[in-house]
Amino acid sequence: MNNTRFATAIHIMTLLAESPQDWLTSDWMAGSININPVIVRKEIGTLKEAGLIISRQGKDGGTQLAKSADSISISDIYLAVKNTEVLGKKK
Repeated sequence: MNNTRFATAIHIMTLLAESPQDWLTSDWMAGSININPVIVRKEIGTLKEAGLIISRQGKDGGTQLAKSADSISISDIYLAVKNTEVLGKKK
C-alpha cells in the first residue's frame, strides 16, 4: 500500500466526520488536502466500495459518511485502502 493512500483516506474520513450533514465535493476535499481531485475521487471510490461512505452526483452532489463516525474504526479505513494486489494480481 502506498503510504499516502491511507493518509488521504484518513483525511477524507475526518473531513466527512466533521460535517456529517453536508455533501462535500472531491474538489473541496482536495483543496483541504492540497492534492489533485482525481486522487481524492479514487479514494472515494475505494471507501464507497467498502461501504464507509455514500456519494451522489450532480449540482448538489458530494460525499457523506454511510454510517456514524463512532461506528467506523481506523482499521476499517486501513482495510478499505490496503493494497490487495501482488505483482499486479488481486488476491
